[in-house]
Amino acid sequence: MYRNLPAEQKHPTSLASVLESMARVDLKDERFLLEASKTFQSEIVGRNILSDLNRSKRSLWDADSKTISSLITSFIRLQFFDQNLFQHISKVVQQLDLDEMSPQEVSMLLNAFLRVDML
Repeated sequence: MYRNLPAEQKHPTSLASVLESMARVDLKDERFLLEASKTFQSEIVGRNILSDLNRSKRSLWDADSKTISSLITSFIRLQFFDQNLFQHISKVVQQLDLDEMSPQEVSMLLNAFLRVDML
């Protein structure tokens, strides 16, 4: 299902909205979540996003902290706990320049990761 989405719907901001909606109505599609998780992980490795972040000071796939927080929170609310996914996202977040972010953005990220830590 995820694989068949148009490219613009695979963008993290769009996907975060889809996952939030799925979580709100408690619609859990394990295959969709697994494919989304694997794609995120391969995007991070395959596109060398970590080095792109260092060059451009931009966040994950041009997504902001709200999108990253939303992705993490939605996966948790849908009870999809892929440690590899969280570790990959964590590596990207560690590369972000916190001085460039507002206190609210930093807080959202920390709260999202706190939820992961509580699992």
